Amino acid sequence: MTIFRQWRYSVLMVVAVVAVIFEGFVEGSTDASSCAAILCPTNTTCDNGTCKLICESGYADCNGQFNDGCEANLLEGDVTNCGKCGRNCAEPKSYEFVNCVGGKCTYTDKCTAIKCGTYPNADTFCTKGKCGAKCHPGYANCDGILEIGKNGCEVNLNKDVKNCGKCKHKCPKPQGYGAGPATCRNGVCQ
Repeated sequence: MTIFRQWRYSVLMVVAVVAVIFEGFVEGSTDASSCAAILCPTNTTCDNGTCKLICESGYADCNGQFNDGCEANLLEGDVTNCGKCGRNCAEPKSYEFVNCVGGKCTYTDKCTAIKCGTYPNADTFCTKGKCGAKCHPGYANCDGILEIGKNGCEVNLNKDVKNCGKCKHKCPKPQGYGAGPATCRNGVCQ
């Protein structure tokens, strides 16, 4: 054999080996022994003839798309892959937020994010995602309207002759000469 033929034969052998390796890299093989012929990229391993990503702790390749890497954060925020791939958090109640924290589904009342504001003569609160007001002692919301900063527990039950002691309890006008106007003291008509 001439040198040219030997050289050509060697080149053809190298090309054939590269083609086999490239084919194994792109398509993979279900034959476990084929991993010897596969060159997987950095941060991957060969498993049964297929290159698989090696993910950092807490992350995974849940969508099986090699090109976007270990896209799923299993510990924080991903409610469709919470703790492991495909673990969906249950739908939250209408007044809740759902989140994945430490690989576990957590449900939080929307009140944690709501700023209810203030109402006159009242303490505000939030329950099941809705703001409300609790009147200070001696005050009441007799018109049933809550307007932040304007209308809340607008009636002083200790002094209001139209709402003395409770809403819509009107003090009668005193009878007799010189009796004067109706009064409400400490929630009692005088």
